Amino acid sequence: MRESEYLRLKAQIEKDCQQKLQALETVWQLASTNGHKPVTSRKRRRRNGGLNSAITPLLPELKQQDTFSQPQVFTMLQEKQPELAATITPAAVSSALRRMEEDGLISLVVQGAGQRASTYRVK
Repeated sequence: MRESEYLRLKAQIEKDCQQKLQALETVWQLASTNGHKPVTSRKRRRRNGGLNSAITPLLPELKQQDTFSQPQVFTMLQEKQPELAATITPAAVSSALRRMEEDGLISLVVQGAGQRASTYRVK
């Protein structure tokens, strides 16, 4: 074996090892996060902020009712903003209410379960 052949084979083996190490590292990262991106300290980017801003003007009226739930908010949106209501689902309204509760705009009175909607109160 000549030195040039030795150096060529050595470089090839090092390259193969690097590729295998990178593949192993990728597999390890995916396995340790179950295929999800790792959690960061930054807040998740929220979608459907338009729905939150559509519900916010309804809060004074909802406050007069003492407590309310997702079906009531969905009905109010259908009456007051039919063009928006045609593009959203009850599940989206429920998620928006949950986000508003996280933001401190409303408070959870009774946690829903199954088909029973959660009950909220305006703070």
